[in-house]
Amino acid sequence: MARKPRRPIITAFERSPDGGKGLARDMRVRWALEEVGQPYDVRLVSFAAMKTPGHLALHPFGQIPTYEEGGLVLFESGARSSSAALS
Repeated sequence: MARKPRRPIITAFERSPDGGKGLARDMRVRWALEEVGQPYDVRLVSFAAMKTPGHLALHPFGQIPTYEEGGLVLFESGARSSSAALS
């Protein structure tokens, strides 16, 4: 039986500093994935969690978003958005 592919995971603020107006960088990645019809999951992170070793391993600047798909981890939202457009 073939394994169902895992959906990509992006990180986003647990509490948005812009009050949910869509100005955080995760919006760029969400928009690109929505445009190409790619389902994804979201992992919400707090400001404190962004500075933990686990998150810093994904994003060396301790920010959002991160994009994880299989063994691929990207932390630059522009690169991920461009990649979605080419998919």
